Amino acid sequence: MVSVFKTNYAKDKIDFRMEATIDELPMPTDEMRKGIIVPEIGADVYQEDPTINKLEELAAKKMGKEVALFLPSGTMCNLIAVLTHCNRGDEIILEAGAHMLYYSLAQ
Repeated sequence: MVSVFKTNYAKDKIDFRMEATIDELPMPTDEMRKGIIVPEIGADVYQEDPTINKLEELAAKKMGKEVALFLPSGTMCNLIAVLTHCNRGDEIILEAGAHMLYYSLAQ
């Protein structure tokens, strides 16, 4: 069931709130429970984490690339993207409303 409510009738903006509920709660399978209780783990730094290795292989295959790299945050992705084009200490020019300027500088 999905309900939508208008919550703010400001002159130039109308905010909506959506509430979504489900009638039945899906229960985890035995295989899912096993994965939670006894996960395969390893040091990703040494490419020993089988879950990350599978994820990277799948991503590379889907994108038609030789390899892929898992990055756990958008900030890390932005940093690596900049460092592939610039050296440490270089400056970059960003548009005034650039996402990186507001969300990746830890300000």
